[in-house]
Amino acid sequence: MRYIITLMATALAVAACKQHDEVLQTWVGAPQAKLLSIWGEPTETHVAQDGTKILVYSRPVRSGVIVPSSGQSTAGPAACETVFMLEQGRVTGHTSGAGCQ
Repeated sequence: MRYIITLMATALAVAACKQHDEVLQTWVGAPQAKLLSIWGEPTETHVAQDGTKILVYSRPVRSGVIVPSSGQSTAGPAACETVFMLEQGRVTGHTSGAGCQ
């Protein structure tokens, strides 16, 4: 039974991550002004050596999941970090951490 619950939880997490990635992909090509108007000010901003602007958005998430069969909490990521890369004022790419869904 524990195996089935773990398998189901893993499948749901993978599906949620895929949806999150698909949503982020819709931002590729968008102007920086639109990204900022929806996402707000980033937590961090960096400029790479090649001139790529990097906007980092970090938000807290639940740190664990309660496993019903045991009542125990499993450790999980404490924050979701989403990163957008911009060139010439437009979003060119993105990435996000394991805690993002």
